[in-house]
Amino acid sequence: MQHWVEEVKLSNGVEGLLIDAPSTNVTYMDIAFRAGYYLSPEGKMDTAHVMEHLALGANRLFKKASNFSQEFTKHGAYNNAYTGDYHMGYIAECAEFETTRILDLMCVAIESPLFLEKDFKSEVANVSEELKMRKNYHDVELMLELEDALGFVSKSYTTRTKQLSKITLDDIKNHYQTTHFSSNMRFIIAGPLARHKKAIIDRLENIELNKGDKRIDLPIEKPRKLEKPLDIKLDGLDNVYYRWNSVFNGLLDRHEKYSLYAVQDYLFSTFHSKVFGKARERGLVYGIDGSYYRSKSNHIWAVTGQVQSNNLVPLFKLITKELSNIQKGKVTKSELDGVKAYEWGSFQKSLQTVSALADWYQYAYLVGDIIKEYPAVEEQIFSVKPTDMKKVVNKMLESQAWGIGFMRQTKDKSPIDLVYEQLTNHYLG
Repeated sequence: MQHWVEEVKLSNGVEGLLIDAPSTNVTYMDIAFRAGYYLSPEGKMDTAHVMEHLALGANRLFKKASNFSQEFTKHGAYNNAYTGDYHMGYIAECAEFETTRILDLMCVAIESPLFLEKDFKSEVANVSEELKMRKNYHDVELMLELEDALGFVSKSYTTRTKQLSKITLDDIKNHYQTTHFSSNMRFIIAGPLARHKKAIIDRLENIELNKGDKRIDLPIEKPRKLEKPLDIKLDGLDNVYYRWNSVFNGLLDRHEKYSLYAVQDYLFSTFHSKVFGKARERGLVYGIDGSYYRSKSNHIWAVTGQVQSNNLVPLFKLITKELSNIQKGKVTKSELDGVKAYEWGSFQKSLQTVSALADWYQYAYLVGDIIKEYPAVEEQIFSVKPTDMKKVVNKMLESQAWGIGFMRQTKDKSPIDLVYEQLTNHYLG
């Protein structure tokens, strides 16, 4: 989608991106504060989560949450809030002609939440139900357990459910006061912005928040190697869930990041991928996924999925074999050309709405203040070579910070130690 990006820095400490996409008739906005799970009070990780549930509710202009919601949506606008590891955010999507009115309503919600006792009790109950439901997302629960074991700030849904009863309304108010100041605020607003730019800047410049000293620092996490597999036993499972996390204690540069994308797609992303394609042909798995993400100070490469117990070892033999081929430089030009075509097509297809465009910028900007990557995507995709894939795989495997976790039936006898040994042989050092 054709667009222009302007980075804005206001006198009150607010910073953000204005993404002008003139061919659209919809505006999307995301206003975020460093106030997420990992910045909640110790032992009360879902303080941010409960605050999020209260965020777009009763405020100085609308004493009932339902009245605020009605005012917001009367012309078809959408609003919501979210909690991430680092950020708590407010989002809205509306018709272009509603841009300034909706932004003003968003600012009112941010400036003056009432945090009523009755609403607090209701939302704690809602969060409790949400956490109980999420405990059934076995892949996510395994991810959280593994990250916790590796030394990240993460906590499982099971642990967080136990902590929930400790959270008080005063905790919510204090978390708001310590995180919602203008220097800690970042925004991304995308859409046809030409005639709204001045009004947007004026409203954000005058948002009624304390300025504060500086943006809240993110936690520096120091992951470690697990000396044995994480093994979680749970009745009622038909398959073995697995997650392999490999952590580079540092940050990849841009070209290394795109090289890792190529590794992921070469191995896992399509029916033509080396691991996924062959695993499907052999009836080993229905699906498998490779992903890349970053913390403040680390890059994490994860391989996840579920598999029948008797297929676990054959699957990881296949994974380690194809990983070895990359490490030996056995990726052919035609294979890599296919990966590049898939990536470029997927990228173009994925950014056809203003919300998708904003989301693409969102994470890199909020965590790392990266804003200039979009024009370089095509060049980066097509410049990756087999040697680059080899280098980035070895880089991800050289830090010795890694682990694998399993979630399986209590009576499951699959040899997870053998899988751990298979992976160990590929780590350097």
